[in-house]
Amino acid sequence: MFSKKFILVKLEEIEDKRILFKLSFPKRIKKYFSSNWLYAEYSVDIGDVTRSILYVPAVSSLISAAWAIDADIYVEELDRAFLEALEKVRRIKEKWHPHFSFKTQIRVKKIVQNKFGNTGHGLLFSGGIDSTASYIRHRQDKIHLIFIWGLDILPSKEEYWRKTESFLKEFSEKENVKIHFIKTNARQIFFEKLLSIEFGLLWWERVSHGLVTLGLCAPITAKENIGTLLIASSGKRQDMKWSWGSHPATDNLLRWADVKVIHDSDDMDRQEKIRYLIKPYVEKTGYYPTLRVCTRILKDLNCNECEKCLRTITELVLENIDPNKCGFTMNSQIWHKIKNKFINREFKLSKNPGLFLFSKEARTTSWEVLQRAIPEKLNHDLYNCEEFFEWFKAFNLERYGLEMENKIEIKELLEVLKIRLFNCLATLYYSLPKTLQQK
Repeated sequence: MFSKKFILVKLEEIEDKRILFKLSFPKRIKKYFSSNWLYAEYSVDIGDVTRSILYVPAVSSLISAAWAIDADIYVEELDRAFLEALEKVRRIKEKWHPHFSFKTQIRVKKIVQNKFGNTGHGLLFSGGIDSTASYIRHRQDKIHLIFIWGLDILPSKEEYWRKTESFLKEFSEKENVKIHFIKTNARQIFFEKLLSIEFGLLWWERVSHGLVTLGLCAPITAKENIGTLLIASSGKRQDMKWSWGSHPATDNLLRWADVKVIHDSDDMDRQEKIRYLIKPYVEKTGYYPTLRVCTRILKDLNCNECEKCLRTITELVLENIDPNKCGFTMNSQIWHKIKNKFINREFKLSKNPGLFLFSKEARTTSWEVLQRAIPEKLNHDLYNCEEFFEWFKAFNLERYGLEMENKIEIKELLEVLKIRLFNCLATLYYSLPKTLQQK
């Protein structure tokens, strides 16, 4: 019945707002999985959505790993348009990841042709620069906002989630638009670090996050008249010269029923989004949107200490937008701190830090984009920033980036060795007879 490697997906439970899948797989690929259960909980009732659409979140969460490890996927029902779209996406990703198998077959008992006739718009919304800019760009469409809890915020981080939920609801109420929430363990079902080491790249960032995130939204589009789903670009199209989990070349191919996906605003870089979308919005409405950009999951939305927080603060100040009104805490002393972090080589500007220093193709360009956007003469001195920007405009970022790429830290190499040891032990364990495994 099954191929040698397989992932059997069974829709075990459908409640009003929750779907639960049981995953079965042979022991030879069990090392990649941290759980046999995948769930998604929605803020709207999805109990009457066709099963062919309800299976989309599961397949989109599994397909990237299946392509890599050469496992077929078995499901009861699936939407025809989604199945055809995945084949188109696969052809693109084959060029990006030649070391993946890509022999996966999606074996479906019943393929269903769906059509919703929806006319509304939806947007994956995290409250960061990119998604906020995309919302402003499509504000006239009264767009539905969608936030997924369980991707960058773990399902267990209840306190932090409540703060995030509160500011997202505040924004949606102010804008008079609907916001939908999804809670899921889709990112936790795999040992992500193991996949990253075995295939030599940042798994979530470089491979899977676009498909997982978009696919989870399928049931909401069926219920909420969403015919176009937007996902904000994290870069400018001409700068995206390497594979990325969410990319215009793949996102724009994805669809289910007659719902289309658009990789939005890839004609602008991050600084341009602030300058041409967020700044005019602030000037027109007088409202400063709270921004959540932090990569550290602490108690507050932004730590004001990490590279991304400090960079975003700098980007906002360059456009004469007060970060203290956008969810950050800073004063004029921050320029001394940022300057010292560059001088002391404390910022890591590589997209491939530590475990992935073997590839130098994806060096971060965000600070370089910011640097190029600094005018010869600022027309403001918000928080006494003028002196800093004069210094930073002359700073040799290219040399800095190359030096950081060549700096391999001991603790990161130890992390590589630790995960490779885990991989070897897991392979050995699952090769043992079940009687010995139980001992």
